[in-house]
Amino acid sequence: QPLFKRIASAISSNHFQIAERALFLWNNDVIATFTSDHRDQILPIIFPALQHNFTNHWNPTVTNLTLNIIRIFKEMDKDLYEDTSKKFKNQKQTPDCKAEQRAEKWNKIRQLKTTSG
Repeated sequence: QPLFKRIASAISSNHFQIAERALFLWNNDVIATFTSDHRDQILPIIFPALQHNFTNHWNPTVTNLTLNIIRIFKEMDKDLYEDTSKKFKNQKQTPDCKAEQRAEKWNKIRQLKTTSG
């Protein structure tokens, strides 16, 4: 896991050569086979980096390589990819919900203060 966390960090790098080289790892048969065998552990680690690159990276080559890796994971296990995608979207929405809950709590505290004081 630490290795793929580091690879995910490299994938999401703004420096195009770093991201490009990290994505080129999937051209290596050993990495491709290992990823295929352990996709249920690896995909959740690198998924956020892949999504970040696909939507935000400035370099078109990196974006295309990212799309190829996403396509590989979809072809390997579509259900796993969709589950990981849903979990990622839910985690992404969680901070917004927490901010709303925090604001509501502060409003209640302010109301209690004005009614008691």
